[in-house]
Order: sequence, then structure tokens, then C-alpha cells
Amino acid sequence: MNRLFRLPDFSAFWFWLGVFVGSLFWYALTRLYPRFEHWKTRLAQRRAEKETARFERLTAVWRQELERHLHRRHLAGPLFPLGRILLTPKVIAPLPAYVAEDEFRPDDIASQAVPYTPDFPELAALYRYPALNIAEALQGGADLLLWGREGSGKSTALTYLALLAVHRDRRLGDLATAFPLLVHVADLPLPLDEETDPVDALVAAAARGMPPKLAKVLHRQVHQALENGQVLLLVDGADEMAPTRQPALAAFLRRLKRDHRRLRLVVTASPEHSDGLQALGLRPVTMLPWSQAEAQAFLTRWSKAWQQEVAPQLEAQAEIGVEEENAQAPTPTDPRLLNRWLLAPAPAYNPMELTLKAWAAYAGDLLGPTTGEALLAYLRRLLPDEERSMAALEALALQLVLGPGDAIPAKEAGQLAAQWEEEQAEGEAPPSTETDASPGKALPQRRPRVRRLLPELTARGAVVTYATERVGIAHPLLRDYLAGRALAAEGGEERLLHGDWWEGRTET
Repeated sequence: MNRLFRLPDFSAFWFWLGVFVGSLFWYALTRLYPRFEHWKTRLAQRRAEKETARFERLTAVWRQELERHLHRRHLAGPLFPLGRILLTPKVIAPLPAYVAEDEFRPDDIASQAVPYTPDFPELAALYRYPALNIAEALQGGADLLLWGREGSGKSTALTYLALLAVHRDRRLGDLATAFPLLVHVADLPLPLDEETDPVDALVAAAARGMPPKLAKVLHRQVHQALENGQVLLLVDGADEMAPTRQPALAAFLRRLKRDHRRLRLVVTASPEHSDGLQALGLRPVTMLPWSQAEAQAFLTRWSKAWQQEVAPQLEAQAEIGVEEENAQAPTPTDPRLLNRWLLAPAPAYNPMELTLKAWAAYAGDLLGPTTGEALLAYLRRLLPDEERSMAALEALALQLVLGPGDAIPAKEAGQLAAQWEEEQAEGEAPPSTETDASPGKALPQRRPRVRRLLPELTARGAVVTYATERVGIAHPLLRDYLAGRALAAEGGEERLLHGDWWEGRTET
């Protein structure tokens, strides 16, 4: 037993040597550990600074890309940037029913005599109803529901707000440092599943078409801005949707506002239908049409931009043609004469209609004084093969008006035309007041191949692609005009009476 529990031989030298080495180790560790931690902290800070600098560089690139996109996001985008012809969008809002004695009372006679008519804002423009800059209407924490007829400039107003936010303009007030998000309803996965995060869906819609690096930056930037309450969400296209689809948009925005109460919203809508949007607390304001002075200012800017950017190109092309044909070059028309002719007496001026007429007048292909003729000139300018392309566009536009309104899956484009032809062949189509042999009522001999022409129409700008391989017409007024042409040619106006009535069908 003593052998089992016998202690090893004790050596004083090795014992004190161990004590010395251990003490030396712990002394060195206590002296070097703070320096090691400081070095680790500095290394982490340098990595964070590099990551922040990289993030800021990518954010700056994203803002530049967004600004470039915004300046081309208008009807005359192929000609010149939006800033060359942009007028500050103005809105009118209903005056409060009661004003306290110590608060401001409007003393303008127009505000007391002219009623607030969101479905007929021309009355307010005629009598100079008190108006607000749309950036001013956003002050005080307001979320806006932007009403306006087709072509009244709602999309341009959203673009204007996004440009102010990109430039961090002080005119936005407390939103000068806000992060702008401009999305179209057709890019949102509506109706949204309960399991899907609405922020992820929103970022995916805003980042569509961007490089992957910028998409990652956008995702991080949006989450940071939402935490700080500095996101300005601009939703376009709600007025293009059929009324049955608007509750899905309202539910999507309600989830966003519930999770992020400081999120600021501006949503475009039609004064005829905005189902569920006002219940979100959005304040309705109406786009104010242009007065004669504003229309004159627009035409002046248009003529300057045309002479500086478009006219030199046309002159160069004309000189080449003259050299080839040995003919005399045409003399350009004086812009003052064109502007005077375009400014026909009217109570108010629709921005899109005036833009279309100005473009056609300056290009020399205007077919007449009406809006329909200006739209037709615009389409002929876009489409290389008018007969084939127009038939496909008309079929797609009619399918949109009778269906969801904003967009349909690309694989379903043209199915309504096939169904229509089958009904006509079987005699099941709604009766027409004219015979099938009458001019303008005969069906086309060949069905328009809409799906095959979609890439060409998209490249020309007549068709717009959205998320999940969906397509729509570039502008709702253009869609309704094309749908009206399709119904006039096929003799099926009664089909508009089936289903919900909304602005798209009214304009058609």
C-alpha cells in the first residue's frame, strides 16, 4: 500500500523554476492581452470602415442609376431628360369644414365659391383654385392618395418626388433625407401570402432589373431606412388595376404600415375607384391640370429642348438625304407658330395630351387636332410594321381592359383574341348593329400573333414587362385607346358592360 501512494521525489529547483515560469507567463499575458484586444478592435473597425465605404460607394452608384432611370421615365424619354421639360406638379385638396378662429382662414374667393371636384379638376384650374406643390402636401407627416384622370401627370409627380429625394432636396422638409422607393403595382406579388415578408417583396419589386450588387445594397439600405423611419414609398399604377384587384394592394400596404408605422406613402389612384386605400389613412389630393400660363411654359421648355437636342439630329439626317437626292432641304417651322397653334383656347390642359400633340407637331407627323389623332401619330412613330403591330397591341389592350387592367402573364397574351374569334365563328358573340360585311366591322383574316411580337413591341417601348414574366401597355390612356380601336373594329362594345365598371372601361 505504501508503494501505491508514495509521493514522487520533490525537487526544489524544478518547483521554483515552474513558479517563476508560470508567474512570468501570467505577467506577460496581463500586459499583452489589452493590447491584443485593442488590436482586434482596430482590425474590426477598419473592416467596418471599409465595408461602410464600399456600401456608400454602391449606394451612390444606385442613386445615380435611379436618377438616370427617373429622367427617362416619361412619355418623351427617348427625346430628352425629364428635367428639361418638367413643371412642378401641383395638387388641390378639400378645404377643412371647420377652421378655428386663431388659425389661417382662406380668403380667396375661388376657395369659397368653387366646389372641390376631384373627378372634374378642370373647374379648379379654370378659376385658379388654391393649389399646393406636391412636396408641400407631404409635409406634416401626411400620406397621400394621389387622384387624377389618365394622363394628368400622376406618374410624373411620383418621379418628381423621387428626384427630390435622390438629390436630398430641402423642399421635401422632413423627408429630405428619406430613401425613395418607386414601384409599380404590377411588380408586386399581389395578393401577398401571409408567410411572405412584405419588405422583401417590396425590395424585389424596386430592385428589378438592377445588377445583383446593387440589389443587395438596396435590400440593406431599405431595412436600415425602415428602422430609422426614413422611407418614402411611391406606388404607381393603382389606377390601372381593375377594382377587384385593389383590395389586395390595400392589404399589402396595410401590412407594411402595421410593421413600420413611420413609413411614408404616396399612392396614385383613380377618383372613380380607390377601394380600401382611403381606409389606410391616406389623404386624397387631386392633380391640378395645367392652366394656359403653365401650358405656355411647358411648350417654351419643349421648344428649347427640341432645338438643342433633337433638331440638330434631324438636320444632319436631312443633309444626308439632300446629298443623296440632290433636293432642297425643308425649312423648319418657327416654334412660336407651333406653340401658338397648340395653345387652342381651353379651360385647362391635360399634360399627356399636350405632350403628344407637341411631339407630333414638332416632328411633322400630326394627323389632326384631336387626342386620338395624336395617339395614332405616336403609335406610328413607335411601330415599324403598323398593320401587324397595331393588331397585336389592340388585342393585348382589349385583353387588359376586360381583365386585370395593369398586366397579364406573357404566355396568356392573345388568348382573348382566339376566344373572340371562336365565339364569332360559332355565332355566340354579342349582336352588332351592323352586318359583318360592313366597313370596319370585319374580323381580321389572320389572328394577331401577340406572343411572337412581344419582344419587338417591348423593344419599341409600346409594351412594358413586369415581374414574374407579365406584360402591360406603356400607358393606360394608350391602352384604352387601343382597346377602343379593337372594339370598334370587331363590333363587341357590349362586352364592356359585363363585369365591374371602372375608369379603364369608361375611357375605352
